[in-house]
Amino acid sequence: MFGCGGWYGSLFGLLFLGLVVWLVIYLINQARIRNDAISTDGQQGSAMEILKKRYARGEISKDEFERMKEQIL
Repeated sequence: MFGCGGWYGSLFGLLFLGLVVWLVIYLINQARIRNDAISTDGQQGSAMEILKKRYARGEISKDEFERMKEQIL
């Protein structure tokens, strides 16, 4: 009925499939985390782009934004 492995052969098959699915999800999350770290470490983009992003995220006030913008330009 269950082949040569018996009922536990099916159980090991399901465990193996679960392990493969977990591994794929883990690798995708690690790649996403790595990409987020690269894009937010200040190495990419001009100073003005970084300043605009900081203002959009609410990290700096409008006055700080204007003062820093004058310094950049």
